[in-house]
Amino acid sequence: MKKTIFLVLLALGAMGVMAQQSTTTVTNIKTPGMMLQKASTNILIGFGCQLVGAGAMVYSGTMESGTKEDKSTRDQVLAIGGAIAFIGLIEQIVGFAQIGEAGKLMEQEQKNKLSLVPNANGISLVYRF
Repeated sequence: MKKTIFLVLLALGAMGVMAQQSTTTVTNIKTPGMMLQKASTNILIGFGCQLVGAGAMVYSGTMESGTKEDKSTRDQVLAIGGAIAFIGLIEQIVGFAQIGEAGKLMEQEQKNKLSLVPNANGISLVYRF
């Protein structure tokens, strides 16, 4: 049972690492769109992990606990479910943080491209490339 627990946690960790891999191009430029795509992937993975974790915890509540070994197995399933749900929560927090970063980058890009500049006749609209 411990080997199974380890393999499940290892698989979930690998899935989280794969979601964190960079989707940037060869030039390593981050665009807000790419950051939002990563964020949506992280949020969906987090939601899925939380559903699986909650299912495992509910299942542990329905397990028989007549013998000491049954109680141990039930506790292990409950712990696995809690760990999976916690991993899901972390994935969602990372996703929401990435949404914030994308918003900051979008705001910075907009400020740098279009601005109003005073001139001799009043103001001018300046677009920077």
